[in-house]
Amino acid sequence: MNKLSGNKITPNEAVYILIGIMLDLNIVSIANALVPIAKQTSWISALLGGVYPLYVGILAVFVSRKYPKDNILTLSKNIFGNIIGNILNFLFLISLMIYFCAGLSEVTIISRTYVVPFLSSLKIYVSILLLAAYTASKGLKTVSRICFFNFIGLITLIIISLGILRNGSLLNVSPVFGVSLKKIIAASRDSAYDYALMETVFLIYPLIEDSKKIKTIVLKSTAFIVIVYTWITFISIYYLGIDIIPKTIWAFVEVSRDIEIKNITNLRYLVLFILLFISIKSMSILYYLSLLILDNIKKIKNKPIVIFLIGILVIYVCKNYFKTLHDRNEILEYAIPVITIYNLSYVSVISLVSLLKKDDIVGKKQKK
Repeated sequence: MNKLSGNKITPNEAVYILIGIMLDLNIVSIANALVPIAKQTSWISALLGGVYPLYVGILAVFVSRKYPKDNILTLSKNIFGNIIGNILNFLFLISLMIYFCAGLSEVTIISRTYVVPFLSSLKIYVSILLLAAYTASKGLKTVSRICFFNFIGLITLIIISLGILRNGSLLNVSPVFGVSLKKIIAASRDSAYDYALMETVFLIYPLIEDSKKIKTIVLKSTAFIVIVYTWITFISIYYLGIDIIPKTIWAFVEVSRDIEIKNITNLRYLVLFILLFISIKSMSILYYLSLLILDNIKKIKNKPIVIFLIGILVIYVCKNYFKTLHDRNEILEYAIPVITIYNLSYVSVISLVSLLKKDDIVGKKQKK
């Protein structure tokens, strides 16, 4: 398992990975989630939601200074013992797998709706998982390269979306404070769910070549994600308005329909291609992290078999529980808040205990 534990990445590559894990296909529907609550002020809620990854990132900064070579999986076992620690780590793995299944389900539904309606869901599942599994099996360095191209794709997406500015209206985002502060804050809680999985920084910081730059990595990745989510929310409201957005499923896809750039035709398909690449990148990261956690719980001797079994499990869940968008959204409505609370508690408790302990808990455990 050398490619899981010994794959060092540069600080910039870590930034691309964190951006990649936080930003998934929820980019196309974030406005749909916020507008019913915060109306035209939803973009402010998207901005405030960035407090969540910033908080998690700051915890990681302090923990990495004290335990630069030990990820949260190791700290969990040294604080709570192997049995309870592994249970907590396994629950963290389950949360990643739910995001894994939800992401694969959504990209399949979008693909069949807009791009390849003639392909069955199973064929799309298999195609995406094969690409993701191959990337993950090559190690974190390869995953980081995919994340770099994802970063370029996001920049392209933002530049493309600037083309809609001439077609929208400032009246759609006015008045700026047209709703109460209570509603803005309530919507920011929902936007925080879209910033989920910053917790994975606790898994990758020991694999960064220069661990002293964790603070810069956290700030850069968080700032970029906040800008992207805030902009996508703003431009969706600016163009569609708060009355149209609730009638759509993926607001930003609708925005992309009417973007016009000189000498470029079928721009919507370019946007959909970027979104598809974003999804494959997410699957690759989640595949890699799932392997990393399983290897920590029990050393993996046959990686190809485990990769195959993970793929079979994800396809089974998607086909039986995430078959339609309604099924997916109904499950996530209850699952995401629980997952977020657990993951936040998981990293917070382990971080605080690690920091408050005067002794080196890892060194103490090793001596025993």
